[in-house]
Amino acid sequence: MKMLNLYRYLIVVFVAVLVVSCAGNKRISNTNYAFLYKPVKELNPEFIVYHLNATTSRIYFRVPKKEIGFKKLSVDEDESARLRLGTKLFSSNNNQVAVDTASVFYTKNINDVVTINGISYLIDSLDIRVQMGAKYSLQIMFTDLNQSKFYNYLINIEKSSINNRQQFRITDENQLLQFSYYLNIDDLVYLEHHKNPAKLFVRYYKREFPLAAPAFATTSYQPFNYKADSVFVLSSNNNLFQFTPAKEGFYHIQCDSINDKEGITFFVFGKNFPEVSSPENLLEPLRFITSRDEYDDIKMAENVKMHVEKFWINAGGSPERARELIKKYYGRVYQANLLFSSYKEGWKTDRGMIFLIFGIPNIVNKTSSSEIWIYGEENNMMSLHFTFYKVINPFTDNDYILDRSIIYKNNWYRAVESWRQGRIY
Repeated sequence: MKMLNLYRYLIVVFVAVLVVSCAGNKRISNTNYAFLYKPVKELNPEFIVYHLNATTSRIYFRVPKKEIGFKKLSVDEDESARLRLGTKLFSSNNNQVAVDTASVFYTKNINDVVTINGISYLIDSLDIRVQMGAKYSLQIMFTDLNQSKFYNYLINIEKSSINNRQQFRITDENQLLQFSYYLNIDDLVYLEHHKNPAKLFVRYYKREFPLAAPAFATTSYQPFNYKADSVFVLSSNNNLFQFTPAKEGFYHIQCDSINDKEGITFFVFGKNFPEVSSPENLLEPLRFITSRDEYDDIKMAENVKMHVEKFWINAGGSPERARELIKKYYGRVYQANLLFSSYKEGWKTDRGMIFLIFGIPNIVNKTSSSEIWIYGEENNMMSLHFTFYKVINPFTDNDYILDRSIIYKNNWYRAVESWRQGRIY
Protein backbone atom coordinates (compact mmCIF):
# COMPACT_ATOMS: atom_id res chain seq x y z
CA MET A 1 0.00 0.00 0.00
CA LYS A 2 1.28 3.37 -0.95
CA MET A 3 2.11 5.41 2.12
CA LEU A 4 2.63 9.11 2.54
CA ASN A 5 5.15 9.72 5.30
CA LEU A 6 4.97 13.35 6.35
CA TYR A 7 7.90 14.45 8.49
CA ARG A 8 8.02 18.15 9.16
CA TYR A 9 9.50 20.54 11.62
CA LEU A 10 6.95 22.94 13.01
CA ILE A 11 7.57 26.64 12.46
CA VAL A 12 6.80 27.23 16.05
CA VAL A 13 7.03 24.50 18.46
CA PHE A 14 8.62 21.22 17.87
CA VAL A 15 9.62 18.36 15.63
CA ALA A 16 6.47 16.61 14.50
CA VAL A 17 6.00 13.34 12.68
CA LEU A 18 2.80 12.56 10.87
CA VAL A 19 2.23 9.30 9.01
CA VAL A 20 -0.87 9.15 6.85
CA SER A 21 -1.84 5.89 5.16
CA CYS A 22 -4.15 5.53 2.20
CA ALA A 23 -6.83 4.18 4.52
CA GLY A 24 -6.31 7.05 6.93
CA ASN A 25 -6.91 9.55 4.14
CA LYS A 26 -10.39 8.26 3.38
CA ARG A 27 -13.22 10.53 4.44
CA ILE A 28 -15.19 9.79 7.57
CA SER A 29 -18.69 9.58 6.06
CA ASN A 30 -19.83 11.96 3.32
CA THR A 31 -20.58 14.79 5.73
CA ASN A 32 -19.63 18.32 4.69
CA TYR A 33 -18.11 19.78 7.87
CA ALA A 34 -18.03 23.40 6.64
CA PHE A 35 -20.85 24.18 9.08
CA LEU A 36 -18.36 23.76 11.94
CA TYR A 37 -16.68 26.99 10.89
CA LYS A 38 -19.76 29.16 10.53
CA PRO A 39 -20.07 31.95 13.14
CA VAL A 40 -23.70 31.14 13.87
CA LYS A 41 -24.91 27.55 14.19
CA GLU A 42 -28.25 26.31 15.44
CA LEU A 43 -26.54 24.09 17.99
CA ASN A 44 -23.12 24.66 19.53
CA PRO A 45 -22.35 21.69 21.78
CA GLU A 46 -18.84 21.29 23.16
CA PHE A 47 -17.21 17.94 23.84
CA ILE A 48 -14.24 16.74 25.91
CA VAL A 49 -12.84 13.26 26.40
CA TYR A 50 -11.70 11.64 29.64
CA HIS A 51 -10.42 8.07 29.79
CA LEU A 52 -11.84 6.40 32.89
CA ASN A 53 -9.75 3.24 32.53
CA ALA A 54 -8.18 0.92 29.95
CA THR A 55 -11.53 -0.05 28.39
CA THR A 56 -13.93 2.86 28.96
CA SER A 57 -13.85 6.52 27.98
CA ARG A 58 -16.30 9.23 28.93
CA ILE A 59 -17.47 11.91 26.49
CA TYR A 60 -18.65 15.01 28.36
CA PHE A 61 -20.80 17.49 26.49
CA ARG A 62 -22.38 20.83 27.20
CA VAL A 63 -24.69 22.98 25.10
CA PRO A 64 -25.99 26.52 25.80
CA LYS A 65 -29.50 26.48 27.25
CA LYS A 66 -30.64 29.22 24.86
CA GLU A 67 -30.08 26.87 21.92
CA ILE A 68 -32.12 24.01 23.37
CA GLY A 69 -35.87 23.64 23.13
CA PHE A 70 -37.68 23.06 26.44
CA LYS A 71 -41.23 21.74 26.53
CA LYS A 72 -43.63 20.48 29.16
CA LEU A 73 -44.14 16.74 28.81
CA SER A 74 -47.22 17.01 31.00
CA VAL A 75 -49.22 19.76 32.71
CA ASP A 76 -47.80 18.98 36.16
CA GLU A 77 -44.13 18.76 35.12
CA ASP A 78 -41.45 21.35 34.56
CA GLU A 79 -40.20 22.06 31.08
CA SER A 80 -37.71 19.51 29.76
CA ALA A 81 -35.28 19.12 26.89
CA ARG A 82 -35.19 15.89 24.89
CA LEU A 83 -31.83 15.07 23.35
CA ARG A 84 -30.40 12.16 21.40
CA LEU A 85 -26.71 11.41 20.94
CA GLY A 86 -25.84 8.92 18.24
CA THR A 87 -22.21 7.83 17.91
CA LYS A 88 -20.08 6.01 15.37
CA LEU A 89 -16.58 4.96 16.37
CA PHE A 90 -13.94 4.59 13.66
CA SER A 91 -10.42 3.21 13.98
CA SER A 92 -7.74 5.60 12.70
CA ASN A 93 -6.68 2.76 10.38
CA ASN A 94 -10.04 2.68 8.63
CA ASN A 95 -12.23 5.78 8.47
CA GLN A 96 -15.13 4.17 6.61
CA VAL A 97 -16.06 1.12 8.67
CA ALA A 98 -17.48 1.87 12.12
CA VAL A 99 -16.15 -0.45 14.83
CA ASP A 100 -19.00 0.48 17.19
CA THR A 101 -22.25 2.46 17.17
CA ALA A 102 -24.58 3.66 19.90
CA SER A 103 -27.59 5.88 20.50
CA VAL A 104 -28.54 7.40 23.85
CA PHE A 105 -31.60 9.51 24.79
CA TYR A 106 -31.59 12.19 27.47
CA THR A 107 -34.48 14.01 29.13
CA LYS A 108 -33.13 17.06 30.94
CA ASN A 109 -35.24 19.11 33.32
CA ILE A 110 -34.98 22.90 33.22
CA ASN A 111 -33.59 22.70 36.77
CA ASP A 112 -30.59 20.73 35.46
CA VAL A 113 -29.20 23.90 33.88
CA VAL A 114 -25.83 25.12 35.21
CA THR A 115 -24.64 28.72 34.89
CA ILE A 116 -20.96 29.36 34.11
CA ASN A 117 -19.61 32.90 33.60
CA GLY A 118 -23.12 34.18 32.98
CA ILE A 119 -24.00 31.50 30.39
CA SER A 120 -26.47 28.72 31.19
CA TYR A 121 -25.59 25.21 29.98
CA LEU A 122 -26.90 21.69 29.96
CA ILE A 123 -24.02 19.34 30.86
CA ASP A 124 -24.00 15.55 30.70
CA SER A 125 -21.86 12.63 29.53
CA LEU A 126 -21.78 9.42 27.54
CA ASP A 127 -19.56 6.39 28.21
CA ILE A 128 -18.12 4.40 25.31
CA ARG A 129 -15.99 1.29 25.21
CA VAL A 130 -12.58 2.13 23.76
CA GLN A 131 -9.56 -0.09 24.19
CA MET A 132 -6.21 1.26 25.32
CA GLY A 133 -3.36 1.42 22.82
CA ALA A 134 -5.04 2.89 19.73
CA LYS A 135 -6.46 6.06 18.17
CA TYR A 136 -10.01 6.56 16.99
CA SER A 137 -12.38 9.08 15.47
CA LEU A 138 -15.81 9.48 17.04
CA GLN A 139 -18.65 10.87 14.97
CA ILE A 140 -21.39 12.34 17.16
CA MET A 141 -24.88 13.04 15.86
CA PHE A 142 -26.43 15.46 18.38
CA THR A 143 -30.18 16.02 18.01
CA ASP A 144 -32.57 18.33 19.87
CA LEU A 145 -35.80 16.37 19.48
CA ASN A 146 -38.01 19.22 20.69
CA GLN A 147 -36.83 21.49 17.88
CA SER A 148 -35.66 18.94 15.29
CA LYS A 149 -32.22 20.56 15.31
CA PHE A 150 -29.36 18.35 14.22
CA TYR A 151 -25.61 18.71 14.75
CA ASN A 152 -22.87 16.43 13.37
CA TYR A 153 -19.49 16.57 15.08
CA LEU A 154 -16.16 14.73 14.88
CA ILE A 155 -13.70 14.31 17.73
CA ASN A 156 -10.43 12.42 18.13
CA ILE A 157 -10.06 9.70 20.75
CA GLU A 158 -6.39 9.49 21.68
CA LYS A 159 -5.82 6.34 23.71
CA SER A 160 -2.36 5.34 22.55
CA SER A 161 -0.68 6.86 25.62
CA ILE A 162 -1.45 6.63 29.34
CA ASN A 163 -0.24 10.20 29.90
CA ASN A 164 -1.83 12.32 27.16
CA ARG A 165 -4.30 15.18 27.66
CA GLN A 166 -7.36 12.92 27.53
CA GLN A 167 -6.14 11.08 30.62
CA PHE A 168 -6.82 14.23 32.66
CA ARG A 169 -10.14 15.57 33.91
CA ILE A 170 -10.30 19.33 34.58
CA THR A 171 -12.70 21.24 36.81
CA ASP A 172 -12.87 24.91 37.77
CA GLU A 173 -12.94 26.51 41.21
CA ASN A 174 -16.64 25.63 41.52
CA GLN A 175 -15.90 21.98 40.66
CA LEU A 176 -17.61 22.37 37.30
CA LEU A 177 -16.11 20.74 34.23
CA GLN A 178 -13.60 22.90 32.34
CA PHE A 179 -14.09 22.60 28.57
CA SER A 180 -11.23 24.87 27.49
CA TYR A 181 -7.45 24.65 27.66
CA TYR A 182 -7.18 28.44 27.39
CA LEU A 183 -6.91 30.23 30.72
CA ASN A 184 -6.41 33.72 32.06
CA ILE A 185 -3.77 34.68 34.58
CA ASP A 186 -4.90 33.71 38.12
CA ASP A 187 -7.62 31.31 36.93
CA LEU A 188 -7.91 28.31 39.23
CA VAL A 189 -8.40 24.78 37.89
CA TYR A 190 -8.19 21.29 39.39
CA LEU A 191 -6.77 18.27 37.61
CA GLU A 192 -7.29 14.59 38.26
CA HIS A 193 -5.77 11.55 36.56
CA HIS A 194 -7.32 8.09 36.82
CA LYS A 195 -3.93 6.64 37.83
CA ASN A 196 -3.83 9.00 40.84
CA PRO A 197 -0.13 9.96 40.66
CA ALA A 198 1.45 11.54 43.76
CA LYS A 199 2.78 14.53 41.82
CA LEU A 200 2.71 16.23 38.44
CA PHE A 201 5.52 18.08 36.68
CA VAL A 202 4.80 21.50 35.11
CA ARG A 203 7.04 22.76 32.33
CA TYR A 204 6.55 26.46 31.58
CA TYR A 205 7.36 27.91 28.14
CA LYS A 206 7.38 31.52 27.06
CA ARG A 207 7.70 31.61 23.28
CA GLU A 208 7.03 34.18 20.59
CA PHE A 209 5.57 32.39 17.58
CA PRO A 210 5.40 33.91 14.09
CA LEU A 211 2.15 34.05 12.18
CA ALA A 212 1.61 31.64 9.31
CA ALA A 213 3.47 32.21 6.05
CA PRO A 214 1.36 32.81 2.88
CA ALA A 215 -0.15 29.75 1.24
CA PHE A 216 2.37 29.81 -1.64
CA ALA A 217 5.49 30.52 0.43
CA THR A 218 8.49 28.25 0.83
CA THR A 219 8.97 27.90 4.57
CA SER A 220 11.98 27.02 6.66
CA TYR A 221 11.01 24.84 9.59
CA GLN A 222 12.93 24.95 12.84
CA PRO A 223 12.91 22.33 15.57
CA PHE A 224 11.37 23.22 18.89
CA ASN A 225 13.63 23.63 21.89
CA TYR A 226 12.04 21.47 24.54
CA LYS A 227 14.10 23.02 27.32
CA ALA A 228 11.52 24.71 29.54
CA ASP A 229 11.95 28.23 30.89
CA SER A 230 11.09 26.81 34.30
CA VAL A 231 9.89 23.57 35.88
CA PHE A 232 7.88 23.08 39.06
CA VAL A 233 5.89 20.34 40.76
CA LEU A 234 2.23 20.03 41.75
CA SER A 235 1.40 17.81 44.72
CA SER A 236 -1.79 15.80 45.08
CA ASN A 237 -4.48 16.65 47.61
CA ASN A 238 -7.14 13.93 47.76
CA ASN A 239 -6.19 12.92 44.20
CA LEU A 240 -6.70 16.48 42.93
CA PHE A 241 -4.01 18.85 41.71
CA GLN A 242 -4.55 22.59 41.99
CA PHE A 243 -3.11 24.81 39.25
CA THR A 244 -3.13 28.57 38.64
CA PRO A 245 -1.12 30.22 35.83
CA ALA A 246 0.90 33.24 36.98
CA LYS A 247 1.90 34.73 33.62
CA GLU A 248 1.40 34.48 29.88
CA GLY A 249 2.85 31.50 28.03
CA PHE A 250 1.96 27.83 28.06
CA TYR A 251 2.17 25.21 30.78
CA HIS A 252 2.75 21.57 29.90
CA ILE A 253 1.74 19.29 32.79
CA GLN A 254 3.03 15.72 32.85
CA CYS A 255 3.02 12.58 34.95
CA ASP A 256 6.51 11.74 33.66
CA SER A 257 8.78 14.64 32.73
CA ILE A 258 11.72 12.51 31.61
CA ASN A 259 10.60 9.59 29.47
CA ASP A 260 7.46 10.95 27.85
CA LYS A 261 6.50 14.21 26.09
CA GLU A 262 2.77 13.56 26.52
CA GLY A 263 0.68 15.60 28.95
CA ILE A 264 -1.97 18.28 29.20
CA THR A 265 -1.22 21.89 28.24
CA PHE A 266 -2.84 25.15 29.30
CA PHE A 267 -2.36 28.29 27.22
CA VAL A 268 -2.44 31.85 28.52
CA PHE A 269 -2.58 34.33 25.64
CA GLY A 270 -3.49 37.44 27.55
CA LYS A 271 -6.45 39.37 28.84
CA ASN A 272 -9.76 39.10 26.95
CA PHE A 273 -8.66 36.31 24.61
CA PRO A 274 -10.24 35.38 22.19
CA GLU A 275 -11.63 38.92 21.91
CA VAL A 276 -9.89 41.43 19.63
CA SER A 277 -9.75 44.83 21.29
CA SER A 278 -6.27 46.17 22.08
CA PRO A 279 -4.26 48.17 19.51
CA GLU A 280 -1.83 45.25 19.24
CA ASN A 281 -4.71 42.84 18.55
CA LEU A 282 -5.95 45.14 15.78
CA LEU A 283 -2.55 45.67 14.18
CA GLU A 284 -1.01 42.19 14.02
CA PRO A 285 -3.64 40.56 11.74
CA LEU A 286 -3.07 43.35 9.21
CA ARG A 287 0.31 41.81 8.39
CA PHE A 288 -1.44 39.41 5.99
CA ILE A 289 -2.70 42.25 3.77
CA THR A 290 -0.05 44.97 4.18
CA SER A 291 3.48 45.41 2.88
CA ARG A 292 6.35 45.27 5.35
CA ASP A 293 6.83 49.06 5.13
CA GLU A 294 3.13 49.76 5.68
CA TYR A 295 3.01 47.47 8.66
CA ASP A 296 6.17 48.92 10.25
CA ASP A 297 4.90 52.50 9.77
CA ILE A 298 1.67 51.70 11.62
CA LYS A 299 3.53 49.79 14.32
CA MET A 300 5.87 52.73 14.99
CA ALA A 301 3.06 55.31 15.05
CA GLU A 302 2.29 57.10 18.31
CA ASN A 303 -1.39 56.19 18.05
CA VAL A 304 -1.53 52.67 16.57
CA LYS A 305 -5.30 52.33 16.78
CA MET A 306 -5.87 55.57 14.88
CA HIS A 307 -3.50 54.47 12.10
CA VAL A 308 -5.19 51.07 11.86
CA GLU A 309 -8.52 52.85 11.39
CA LYS A 310 -6.90 55.10 8.79
CA PHE A 311 -5.74 52.05 6.85
CA TRP A 312 -9.30 50.73 6.70
CA ILE A 313 -10.77 54.13 5.78
CA ASN A 314 -8.29 54.37 2.90
CA ALA A 315 -9.24 50.84 1.82
CA GLY A 316 -12.99 51.38 2.06
CA GLY A 317 -13.10 54.99 0.87
CA SER A 318 -15.38 56.12 3.71
CA PRO A 319 -15.76 55.69 7.48
CA GLU A 320 -19.01 53.79 6.96
CA ARG A 321 -17.45 51.27 4.61
CA ALA A 322 -14.39 51.03 6.88
CA ARG A 323 -16.60 50.05 9.81
CA GLU A 324 -18.12 47.25 7.73
CA LEU A 325 -14.66 45.99 6.70
CA ILE A 326 -13.38 46.14 10.29
CA LYS A 327 -16.40 44.24 11.58
CA LYS A 328 -15.95 41.48 9.03
CA TYR A 329 -12.15 41.18 9.15
CA TYR A 330 -11.80 41.20 12.94
CA GLY A 331 -14.91 39.07 13.26
CA ARG A 332 -12.98 36.43 11.35
CA VAL A 333 -9.99 36.95 13.65
CA TYR A 334 -12.24 36.30 16.65
CA GLN A 335 -13.78 33.21 15.05
CA ALA A 336 -10.34 31.89 14.11
CA ASN A 337 -9.27 32.26 17.75
CA LEU A 338 -12.28 30.22 18.84
CA LEU A 339 -11.86 27.52 16.22
CA PHE A 340 -8.17 27.08 15.45
CA SER A 341 -6.12 28.11 18.48
CA SER A 342 -3.42 25.64 19.44
CA TYR A 343 -0.01 26.64 20.79
CA LYS A 344 -0.62 30.08 19.26
CA GLU A 345 -3.66 32.23 18.65
CA GLY A 346 -6.03 30.80 16.06
CA TRP A 347 -5.67 33.59 13.52
CA LYS A 348 -1.89 33.00 13.38
CA THR A 349 -2.27 29.34 12.39
CA ASP A 350 -2.43 27.97 8.85
CA ARG A 351 -6.16 27.29 8.99
CA GLY A 352 -6.75 30.64 10.69
CA MET A 353 -4.85 32.46 7.94
CA ILE A 354 -6.89 30.85 5.14
CA PHE A 355 -10.11 31.43 7.07
CA LEU A 356 -9.23 35.09 7.62
CA ILE A 357 -8.32 35.87 4.00
CA PHE A 358 -10.68 33.59 2.05
CA GLY A 359 -13.57 33.18 4.48
CA ILE A 360 -15.64 30.09 5.29
CA PRO A 361 -15.02 27.26 2.79
CA ASN A 362 -17.97 25.86 0.87
CA ILE A 363 -16.96 22.28 1.63
CA VAL A 364 -14.81 20.72 4.36
CA ASN A 365 -13.87 17.05 4.05
CA LYS A 366 -12.34 15.49 7.16
CA THR A 367 -10.34 12.38 7.86
CA SER A 368 -8.69 11.36 11.11
CA SER A 369 -5.47 13.00 9.91
CA SER A 370 -6.40 15.80 7.51
CA GLU A 371 -8.88 18.41 6.37
CA ILE A 372 -9.55 19.53 2.80
CA TRP A 373 -11.15 22.94 2.36
CA ILE A 374 -12.88 23.61 -0.95
CA TYR A 375 -13.91 27.05 -2.16
CA GLY A 376 -16.39 26.35 -4.93
CA GLU A 377 -17.91 23.04 -6.02
CA GLU A 378 -16.26 19.79 -4.98
CA ASN A 379 -15.73 18.34 -8.47
CA ASN A 380 -15.14 21.61 -10.30
CA MET A 381 -11.57 21.96 -11.63
CA MET A 382 -11.81 25.72 -11.12
CA SER A 383 -12.47 25.38 -7.39
CA LEU A 384 -9.76 26.23 -4.89
CA HIS A 385 -8.58 23.38 -2.63
CA PHE A 386 -6.46 23.69 0.52
CA THR A 387 -5.21 20.55 2.30
CA PHE A 388 -4.22 20.66 5.97
CA TYR A 389 -2.46 17.75 7.67
CA LYS A 390 -2.90 17.04 11.35
CA VAL A 391 0.40 17.23 13.22
CA ILE A 392 1.26 14.99 16.13
CA ASN A 393 1.83 17.48 18.90
CA PRO A 394 2.26 16.84 22.64
CA PHE A 395 0.80 20.25 23.46
CA THR A 396 -2.46 20.28 21.50
CA ASP A 397 -4.70 18.13 19.29
CA ASN A 398 -5.82 21.14 17.23
CA ASP A 399 -2.65 21.59 15.18
CA TYR A 400 -2.79 21.40 11.37
CA ILE A 401 -0.23 22.42 8.79
CA LEU A 402 -1.05 23.61 5.26
CA ASP A 403 0.32 21.78 2.25
CA ARG A 404 1.74 24.91 0.61
CA SER A 405 2.14 25.32 -3.14
CA ILE A 406 3.12 27.99 -5.65
CA ILE A 407 -0.21 27.37 -7.40
CA TYR A 408 -1.91 29.46 -4.68
CA LYS A 409 0.06 32.61 -5.46
CA ASN A 410 -2.39 34.27 -7.87
CA ASN A 411 -5.40 33.41 -5.71
CA TRP A 412 -3.62 34.76 -2.64
CA TYR A 413 -2.77 38.12 -4.17
CA ARG A 414 -6.24 38.40 -5.70
CA ALA A 415 -7.83 37.93 -2.27
CA VAL A 416 -5.40 40.32 -0.54
CA GLU A 417 -5.97 42.98 -3.19
CA SER A 418 -9.73 42.60 -2.73
CA TRP A 419 -9.37 43.47 0.97
CA ARG A 420 -7.05 46.38 0.15
CA GLN A 421 -9.63 47.74 -2.31
CA GLY A 422 -12.35 47.62 0.31
CA ARG A 423 -14.08 44.46 -0.90
CA ILE A 424 -14.78 41.61 1.52
CA TYR A 425 -13.41 38.42 0.05
